Amino acid sequence: MKKVLLLILFTSYYQLTQAQWITHGPVTGGVSDSAVNLLLRCDAEYLFTINLDTDSLFSSPLAFPNTTDINKDFSAITQLTGLLANTKYYYRINFPAGIDVKKGSFTTFPEEGEAAHFTFVAGSCQETPNMKVFDVIPTHNPLFMVHSGDYTYPSYQLPSNYPQDWNTLPLSYRKRYEEAVMKDKLLPYVPLVYMPDDDDNFGISRTYHLGTSYSGTFPNIQNFIDSIPITEEQRVNCLRAYRYFFPGYATVDTTEGHYHSFKVANAEFFVTDCRSMADPWSEAYQFDSITGIWSFNPSPNHSILGDNQMNWLLNGLSASTAKWKFIVSGVPFNPKYTQIIQAVLPLQGYVFDVAGQQGTGFRLSTSFADGWGGFPNDVAQLISHVENEQINNVMVISGQTHHNVMDDGTNSYFPELNASGLSVSTTELAYQMNLNAPLFGQPPVVDSLWNSGGNGLFNTNFLNGFGKVEVYGADSVKMCIIDEDNVALSCMTVYSDGTVSNNVGLLSNGYLNGDWDVYPNPASSLFYVRLDGLNPQEIRITMQNNTGEFLAGFEFQSNSLETTKAFSIPETIPNGIYWLKIQGLQGSIALTKKLVVLR
Repeated sequence: MKKVLLLILFTSYYQLTQAQWITHGPVTGGVSDSAVNLLLRCDAEYLFTINLDTDSLFSSPLAFPNTTDINKDFSAITQLTGLLANTKYYYRINFPAGIDVKKGSFTTFPEEGEAAHFTFVAGSCQETPNMKVFDVIPTHNPLFMVHSGDYTYPSYQLPSNYPQDWNTLPLSYRKRYEEAVMKDKLLPYVPLVYMPDDDDNFGISRTYHLGTSYSGTFPNIQNFIDSIPITEEQRVNCLRAYRYFFPGYATVDTTEGHYHSFKVANAEFFVTDCRSMADPWSEAYQFDSITGIWSFNPSPNHSILGDNQMNWLLNGLSASTAKWKFIVSGVPFNPKYTQIIQAVLPLQGYVFDVAGQQGTGFRLSTSFADGWGGFPNDVAQLISHVENEQINNVMVISGQTHHNVMDDGTNSYFPELNASGLSVSTTELAYQMNLNAPLFGQPPVVDSLWNSGGNGLFNTNFLNGFGKVEVYGADSVKMCIIDEDNVALSCMTVYSDGTVSNNVGLLSNGYLNGDWDVYPNPASSLFYVRLDGLNPQEIRITMQNNTGEFLAGFEFQSNSLETTKAFSIPETIPNGIYWLKIQGLQGSIALTKKLVVLR
């Protein structure tokens, strides 16, 4: 009898300790240096308490009670406040009947204004079963992830008019939080910054779902713009669902869009909404009924942000005291896309494959017209404002294009990381554009759009990937594209004086190929050199002044993985700006980094 009772007690205890009332989440977001938001969804209305502690054993936990809301799909967003800056916290969820088995952790931001070293990751566009990127991302210890949209594509995984029915909106967020690998490897540990894109919400603009079609055969092809009006109810439902089911930052205007800003140490992020307030791209095209030809001729008022959001962005950039300003955009900012929009229009009478589907040059043109390049007046207004106000250190994190590429600002004006191939069927856009550029009189992509590498640029790597951004205090920002096998396709470093170190394509007889960092910077008596992906060999680093005079030399052996070495700065070297040159002794190379000595 005792054995039976013990078995019953053990079974009851095991079932209790393994209970799971949570169906979706927890998901964290809206982080600051003293708070974070946490969302969870249950299978019914429950009272729960979130325990929070810097000790993973929860020896002295903080307690935050809340209740899941039947009117919000049995979900709840809890704000956890009064936290210490730059501190790792562990959390668990208590229910009156026991502790749910789901746990997680997050790290609060460094204090606002602090010149801190931190890492975040970026990406967009996930629709395929391949989720290998979410195995890799956590290994880089990101403070948070910027997700710029097309997050599971509910636009075609649910009924196409799903936003019309409020009861369907929660399903789209449930699906996001059910993504394989992501829900296990990322969501419990990495807070999200998320901006819905066209396939997440009510469509490509606030007014219409838009597309193109054609009829006839060459040389008598007619092109059409197809539009389906978006109802006000669809728009309002999507705006409300974002507030109910995503634990993000407070938006500036809940009636217009999702745009908002937040600060991390000495960086400020302006997360723009390029869909909710955008004018339809169709308004930029004009049809000549006599010739049957479409032309691209946007009016001066054609806007991707709308007046209110544009004013918010311009004023925010002017008022920002942050060293680094990041504009987050769901679509590419790169102004050179305007040239592509125009260049392919002469092919509107020809039919060929466009992104795996048949279309004409008109369809190809319009596929680029929903980015900033389709709104040249907004581009000019933003650039003019930054120049006139002498606003420095502005960068762009963007998405939507189904590949991962970068530009150092030569083509994109601002250094831009276009990270948009988290989980897609192909990342060949830049590669294919490079191959076909001569057909419409365009130079290669590396000379006209993206010069800092990525999928299909200086390589034939078409694996899914993500962007990694590392902020080195007030010294520099390093941007890299990492593939799903954890290989860096390319990296570039933006320095505080506006210069960019872009080493893409620089090889030396195969001896030296990779990227390197120098930190801390400024340094007093010691600095570290980190080298990634170098072939095994003897490495020499020389230290020079601005006139090229040799001051010190350092040698060591690299391996094929990551190598980090510490070096002492000779006491005879005074405060000042110096240059470190890296050289493989088996080959000749001249890659340099700036080092500031400040004792």
